Amino acid sequence: LTWLLTSELFPTDIRGRALGISTIVTYLCACLATSTFLTAQAWFGGFVFLVNAALTFLGCVFSYLAIPDTAGKTVGEIDQELASMWWWRRDNYNDV
Repeated sequence: LTWLLTSELFPTDIRGRALGISTIVTYLCACLATSTFLTAQAWFGGFVFLVNAALTFLGCVFSYLAIPDTAGKTVGEIDQELASMWWWRRDNYNDV
């Protein structure tokens, strides 16, 4: 899902750099998850799987609610649709 989203949602002028950064972040998160799993399982036992399931469920809910359908849309149309969703609005950050 990550590779599909990033290739469609970033504007063309920054797409290369943005894809590079998102790839690095994805691999760092995967490294963190795999390197801490056995330690977390030793400390928390089977509870680790419950936490993993909860995070997966929350990710699915977020994907369903926050990611628009991009089939057949231009980058401008996708940007407009994202701007209309309250959690992606940029007008909240005009003061920064």
